[in-house]
Amino acid sequence: MPKFVRGQKAKLESLTAETEFRVKIELLWPGPSEMDAACFALNGQNRLEDEGYLVFFNNKQSPEGALRLAEFSRDSAVFLTDLDKLPGFVKRLLFTLTPDGREDLGRLGPSRLTLETSDGERLVTFEFDGSLIAGDSAVELFDIYEKLGVWRCGARLLGHQGMGLRELIELHGGEVGEDEAEDVRKGPPAAEKTQLDPPPAEIILPREGK
Repeated sequence: MPKFVRGQKAKLESLTAETEFRVKIELLWPGPSEMDAACFALNGQNRLEDEGYLVFFNNKQSPEGALRLAEFSRDSAVFLTDLDKLPGFVKRLLFTLTPDGREDLGRLGPSRLTLETSDGERLVTFEFDGSLIAGDSAVELFDIYEKLGVWRCGARLLGHQGMGLRELIELHGGEVGEDEAEDVRKGPPAAEKTQLDPPPAEIILPREGK
């Protein structure tokens, strides 16, 4: 099983013939804010062609169910995807992390991302911490992408200073309702993240009581 380092890439066909995958993220995060894990399903121009294809705590699956957030807690997240069922415009799955309070990701302790087949066979592990993203408040962690008709994966660990989930959404062509701008920056209370809500018409992160 390959252990990836930052910047390393591989063709998925060199790892397995499977097209259904689990992406498991395990974090050592001291808080106090929650860490939000998200997956952006992007088109060939790295844009959100359909905002239903941002999968995160407030939209736990894509419209056809080919991409799902199956598990989510303070220190872990599990995404499931079936590449064969994704619509043709999706060319890249980008996995990101953003602390609710835009805290310094340099405080992140030894953590790990694992790419597995649907039956649990480990294909790739990527171990990381905050030493290379100190001062950043958002990070592009890992991606699965199609290039020249071949699906590949890569360890990115590309940090962004002064950005949160809202700015990542806007960077990739999504829109956030102005009335919910503060909610997007901070995210909802942790208890609210356990609820499975229907996909929103626009990307908003509602607080309890609104």
